[in-house]
Amino acid sequence: MKQSILLKFILMYVLHACLLIFIALVPGRKMMADALMRMHADSLRRELFSIRDVSTEILTKETVSRERFRSFLCAIAEHTSSDIRMISTEGDIVLSTVESESQELPIAVSGFDYADYPEKGDFYGLSDTPCLNVVIPVTLDLETHGYLSASRSIKTILRDRPPLELTLAVILLIAFFASLLLFFGYVRIVYRPFRKILSGMQKFAEGNLDYKIPLSGTDEISVLASSMNYMADRIRMNENREKEFITNVSHDIRTPLTSIKGYTDAMSDGTIPPEQYNKYLKIISHEVDRLDVLTRDVLMLSSLEKGKRAVSLSEFDINALIRDTAELFEGACRKKDIAIKLILTGEHLTVRAEPDSVSVILYNLLDNAVKFSPRGGTIRIETTETRTHCYVAVKDEGPGIPHDEITRIWDRFYKCDSSRGLDKSGNGLGLAIVRETVNSLGQTITVVSTEGAGSEFKFSLDIG
Repeated sequence: MKQSILLKFILMYVLHACLLIFIALVPGRKMMADALMRMHADSLRRELFSIRDVSTEILTKETVSRERFRSFLCAIAEHTSSDIRMISTEGDIVLSTVESESQELPIAVSGFDYADYPEKGDFYGLSDTPCLNVVIPVTLDLETHGYLSASRSIKTILRDRPPLELTLAVILLIAFFASLLLFFGYVRIVYRPFRKILSGMQKFAEGNLDYKIPLSGTDEISVLASSMNYMADRIRMNENREKEFITNVSHDIRTPLTSIKGYTDAMSDGTIPPEQYNKYLKIISHEVDRLDVLTRDVLMLSSLEKGKRAVSLSEFDINALIRDTAELFEGACRKKDIAIKLILTGEHLTVRAEPDSVSVILYNLLDNAVKFSPRGGTIRIETTETRTHCYVAVKDEGPGIPHDEITRIWDRFYKCDSSRGLDKSGNGLGLAIVRETVNSLGQTITVVSTEGAGSEFKFSLDIG
């Protein structure tokens, strides 16, 4: 494909050069000849106008000797390589610089017509070769008394064309080499970078996402290369995340399945006596619940990330939803002697969102806060109101999040090293679900955390 594109450009360049040569050789030569004819016609016309006044004297008053005037005309004719004639109004040649004609004057010109004289030709049969002919009237007091004509051989005129053609050829040659330089410039500036991009795309398609297209700069091609390098980085990161996701899901599924299989095998082969069945059936039920929660969380996160979950907005009291959600954690808080303190704006605060989605956000944030809060700690839930938004903050007194890990807490299955000892039951999907749910509502969520002093999560909602 690369070679075919280059060959196409070379072919187009060659065709362009051939077209220029054809134009120069065919219509160009004709245009040059026409230009020479116009130039010589103007020159002859100026010469005739320069002698018109004397011609008027000859035709009307004859104050000037015709022989002396003819000698003057012959000098001009020789200098201009032309034949000059003086023609009467009756169409007779009365003066001519042609030696053979001067012996037979006057000579009648058959069919002479000033309004329709032949600009090219033998001038009514008077010339032996094709000529360029120019005629002007000789007037006095607005009355025409005759005509002056000048004829110059076309062959003589076209003797000036070869130098002009040589000049044109040199110009075309210079233009050709200039365009050739432009072509090589195109190959260097456009085609070679394009080949590098194409090579990079092939390596990306082969799975080599570590390859970097070696282009830099601010032009469009360099920006395209940078965008493709960035795309490859993102694809590689997503692949790594998918691999990590599969690994973590497999691990979290394998652990309860191992427990379930171990206990059921032990019950089947009699290792566990019947009187202890209830104890181990409760353990099996707990592991099944863990699998159920993990499955639901993975499915929810998948639907959120793919944008397949429809959102239905409505107005509701966020304070009431916070109170209801907090009540769900009374048992867990009682076991750890944790207090939940509500600092709510007003008795009622109406927001516009999806109640189920906001409930998921609150539940996961409170679940994390309870897990990571120390015994005897306090969890604060606070609402604040602006002109357009309501902000809900959940703050705990846990170990906090290390600064270099705070951007990774939203990743699926990610758990901070400092909290692993506290969080035994979580699967690492809670905050990922929170972020995607907030995004699905078109809102924002922030986190402020200090190691040893706790963390505060704050998300926004539209005022109803």
